[in-house]
Amino acid sequence: MMYTNVIFHAKTNDAKLKVFVEKNELRFNDQGVASIALLRGQEYNLYCFAIGKPGSGYELSIIEPKDISLFISKTIDSLTEEKEKYALTLPHKEKRFVRIS
Repeated sequence: MMYTNVIFHAKTNDAKLKVFVEKNELRFNDQGVASIALLRGQEYNLYCFAIGKPGSGYELSIIEPKDISLFISKTIDSLTEEKEKYALTLPHKEKRFVRIS
C-alpha cells in the first residue's frame, strides 16, 4: 500500500471553514494550505462545514498531486452552518509527468 501526501488549498471570502477527510480535520496554515497522507486506491469522504453571512463563501482545491482533481466553490445561502459531503478517490498509481525538451 502506498501513501500519497495530498495538499489542499482553501480560500474564504468572509466565511469560516472547517474541512475533514473522514474524521481527520485539515489544519490550514496562513496561506490556506494543508496536507494529509492518504492511501492510494482508496475512496474517502470529504466534509466541509462553513458559516458566514449570506453571499460569503469558500473555494477548496487539491494542488498536489496533479492527478487528483478537486475544485469546490460554494456560496453561503443562509446564516446557519452549511455542511457538504464529497467523495474523494485516489487513483491506484500516481501518474508521472515527463517533460521532453
